[in-house]
Amino acid sequence: MDSVASSLTGWTQDPEAFTTLRNELGRYLGHERTTLPVTVAAPQPGQHPRGSYSLNFQDPRARPTADPLVVDGRTYTKVGWGPYDPAHGYGWSGENVGSPAVALYGYDARDGFDERRRSCLYDDYGRPARFEFALENGRYRVTLGVGRPARGYPDEPANAAVEGQRLIDDVATTDAQPTLARSVSVEVRDGSLTLEAGGRSRRTGDFSYTFVAFLDVVPE
Repeated sequence: MDSVASSLTGWTQDPEAFTTLRNELGRYLGHERTTLPVTVAAPQPGQHPRGSYSLNFQDPRARPTADPLVVDGRTYTKVGWGPYDPAHGYGWSGENVGSPAVALYGYDARDGFDERRRSCLYDDYGRPARFEFALENGRYRVTLGVGRPARGYPDEPANAAVEGQRLIDDVATTDAQPTLARSVSVEVRDGSLTLEAGGRSRRTGDFSYTFVAFLDVVPE
């Protein structure tokens, strides 16, 4: 049976599931039950049914301005730095979410790059942030794009994980390759796809920029 947590860093946004789990843990500690409890989260408000989804991380009020935004036949939902919203079924949490002086956007109008690669969002202090996308459980192929077309950041390795799996693992971009995309297969077990971006680089020991550009989710 699947639990409210899919990994050490991914968990449901459903508070009732945690209340039930806490109560059952109390019963276990009080010897009222003999097995450790595993509680399944109820479907979340705004949860997206199993299917394909494409998200473009950008300032929703700025470029790219195309509406709808279509790249390579995919229609992209424009996602900014907003905190998690149960009605929409997605959003961010983190130290600087809600601080427009630090949670920033970028757009580089460079030839040779499509609109989803030209736009991005990032934490100007390099602190980690967590994005949740309420999604029906199942196996998915997830592709994440990072970087900025304007220039590479060889001294700022990017880091990102999806459902606890390292997808962008301390990877530095260069002027020759300022953007990159990586894919991974993940199992969603808690009703939410979790993306973690940014944080401290193992190579430099410092907090490092991670420019998050786009996310594609395809069921397997």
